[in-house]
Amino acid sequence: MILCTFDEIENYACLNPRFAIAAKWISSTNLQELEHGKTIIDGEEIFAIKETLHGRKADKANLEAHKKYIDVQICLKGKDSIKWKANSECDTILQSYSDENDIMFYADKSVQYIEVYADKAAIFFPEDAHAPLIADEELTKLVIKILVN
Repeated sequence: MILCTFDEIENYACLNPRFAIAAKWISSTNLQELEHGKTIIDGEEIFAIKETLHGRKADKANLEAHKKYIDVQICLKGKDSIKWKANSECDTILQSYSDENDIMFYADKSVQYIEVYADKAAIFFPEDAHAPLIADEELTKLVIKILVN
């Protein structure tokens, strides 16, 4: 997991070739003006989903993990507290992995919270179980999905 500012995001372009494309897109796009819904950046290899959702209580947020995609989580309105735990340390599967939706859920307690707001981005890899949308307010989120392989 990486927490960084938008100014720093291009520093992580070396992670994989697709991440370089995504970082450049983030740096060159007015994210506030982006339409809600799915935006294709590079086919199904890199895309963004913008949504406005009500936050939830921490006890209602289960850890999730992905195998195919890196998540870049950006909070455009509000402040998102996100639970985190290493995927390898999660023991209690709540919902088995769905290949179609690239997601699984754990009932484990998290070990750490991070806060994402303003010009920050949280980057979650398949090794990172995370539970976003923890807030007492409505959030506008952008999640950029980057194919790992």
